[in-house]
Order: sequence, then structure tokens, then C-alpha cells
Amino acid sequence: MNILKNKKGMGLPLMIAIVTFVFAIVATLLTVAIRQASLIDNSIESSEKYVNAVQKVDATIQIIVRDQNLEPTYLNALSAYMEVTIESIGTNLWMISQNVSDTKTVLSYITGSATSNSTYDLVFQYSGTENDFNLSPLITPSTLLGVYIPSYIETNFPLLTPQTEFTTFDSIVSYIQSLTTTSGSFQAVSPTALTSQTNPTALGHWYVTGSVIIPKDKDLTVPNDRILVINGNLTMNANSDIIGNVVVNGNVVINGTKTSSETISGTLYIDGTLTASRPLQFGTSSRPAFIIATGDVTFGNTISGYVYFFCDNFNEKRNKVSIIGGVYAATPSSVPSTGISINSNLDTDLFYSYGIPLYMVTEGSGTGTFSFKYTYPS
Repeated sequence: MNILKNKKGMGLPLMIAIVTFVFAIVATLLTVAIRQASLIDNSIESSEKYVNAVQKVDATIQIIVRDQNLEPTYLNALSAYMEVTIESIGTNLWMISQNVSDTKTVLSYITGSATSNSTYDLVFQYSGTENDFNLSPLITPSTLLGVYIPSYIETNFPLLTPQTEFTTFDSIVSYIQSLTTTSGSFQAVSPTALTSQTNPTALGHWYVTGSVIIPKDKDLTVPNDRILVINGNLTMNANSDIIGNVVVNGNVVINGTKTSSETISGTLYIDGTLTASRPLQFGTSSRPAFIIATGDVTFGNTISGYVYFFCDNFNEKRNKVSIIGGVYAATPSSVPSTGISINSNLDTDLFYSYGIPLYMVTEGSGTGTFSFKYTYPS
């Protein structure tokens, strides 16, 4: 068998073309490799800068609390020494910050005159669109959940003395995970404990280790006055509803179709984002929904019903908002100017069952002995 049918050698022009092509491929691969290495280095550098900034801001807060001093001269000297910015942003309220990049700033808030007030008076009596509404920066998803969890522990596990001081959302979830080793408290289960059920229901005080994907045509149910903790993401599919109170240490995605219907009749604490591409219905007059997220909430279509959103940015791409409740965003410009009505029938006596703390500590107008309260740098 003649394998080589053409016994003529390659011509010089063809050889040069092949060599040039090979060099071009090698050069391209080297460029890509160098760029990838540069991106990795930049990412590491950015991460290091971020960690250093968090440490500096946190150390500054701890020094202020230790010295119990918020005098301007003291703060100016401390600001220069720690290389952070300390500025007054309201009555008895200061912001401590350090820039990581042009688009990222690590910041924290502190007051030396903290007082306890009704959460309803501070937040939920408003729609979020009022000119005189100011959300205290001391009220965050982490602080809301951090105040609620101790009352939940006391109610359900009376023999336990709950932890009451939390720094971050993740520290709350880590604390609940630690309770899974305590007899008679939270139980660690896998995602299949929910997804394998015909009707996925949290059958106890469940801490789910891993992300959960609820199949289409199935609901996720948490019994009254209970809370389900998911250490991972939560994905809901077509014709699936969420009923009850859920803590998600990750993102929440609601996948619908043109003919499906999805609802949320409960409270979601989310250390991440909530996204839904199809129309979504929230709550009822007797059981409004609460969406409390550290990140953005984004909707690709109509949202309606009884609901309160607490988030970073509120995004509704089609401007089809028709809700009774409120929207409280860290970025006020993202709050819709229309489509939100105040819920005059909100019952504060039911806040515990909603998974909402009745009182929150914020900056006050008092004088005399300082009572320091601050947020963890982020």
C-alpha cells in the first residue's frame, strides 16, 4: 500500500507559511497565559487589599469602643494613624471607611448613643418612597437576622443560652451549624432530605448542608414558627412555591415559564441575590412576604402582592411593580417611585411568626453614657 501518494517535498513558501502560523498560535497562547496570570495576580492583590482594609476598619472600630471616645480631635488623630476615613453622617452616627479600588470601598458604621426602637417604627411603617424616610445603616440583613435568631433559640430550645452577638451573616449560619451537635436543637441534613419528598417539607429544625434544587410542580414548605437554614443556594422551578421562613447562605433563583405560576408566602433571609425572570406573586394580606437580601433583587417581569423588600439594589426590568408593603434599598435611587402602597394592616404581634425582630438597636439622640453599636466592615 502506498501511503504517500505525492512524493514531492514541501515548497519553501508553504514551509514559511506553516512556521509563521505555528509561531502565531504559540504567541497567542502565551499572550492568553500571561493575561490569565495577570488577572489572577490582580485578583489576589485585590483580595489582599480588601482583607487589609477590613482589618484596618475593624481595628479602628475596636479602638473607638475601647477608648469610648468620639470627640472630633480624637477621631481626626485616629483617622490619620489608621489611614482610614472617619466622618460624621448624622446625629451620633459615624462612617469609617477605606477605599480598596475606584469601585470598592470597605466601610462600617458606629454610634456611641444606641437606642432600641420598634422595627415597625424604624422601617415597616414606610413604603420606602417617602422623602423623609431614612434607613439606619445599622439595620442590615445580618443585624435583622442576628436579633431574631436568639429569640428563636430561646423559644424552641429553652435549655440553651443563645449567642447574641454576631458580626456577619455567615457567622450566624456558622453558629446554627454548631448547634447541630447539640442534642435537641438543629439537625444537619442533606439536600435530598427535602428534594426526595413528594411534598418537600422541613420536618424539624433543619440545617441543610449544601444547595437545594426544588423540582418543578413541587413546593418548599416550612411549618409555622419554624425556620429552615440552607448553607448553599436555593433554586425553585416552574409551578413551585415557597411557604414559610427560610435562611439561605447563598443565592436564590426562581425559574418560571410562560405558563407557570410561582409564589413566595414567607420570609427569605438571603446572603446573596434573588433573581426571577417570570411574573412572581408575593404573600397575602394575612401573611405578607419579606425578602431580606444582602445583595440585589432582580425581576424580569411583573411582581405583585403583599411584600417587603430589604436589599442592596432593587431591579425590576419592565417597571411592572404592584405591591402592598415596601422597598428599602441601600441604593435609594433603585427604589421604584410608583407601584408601592403602604400596608396599613401589618400586625406587629405576628412579627415573630414572620421571622422578623420586634425591636432593633440604632443610633439615638441621647446624651451621657455612651452605648456603642456598630456594623462589621464590608
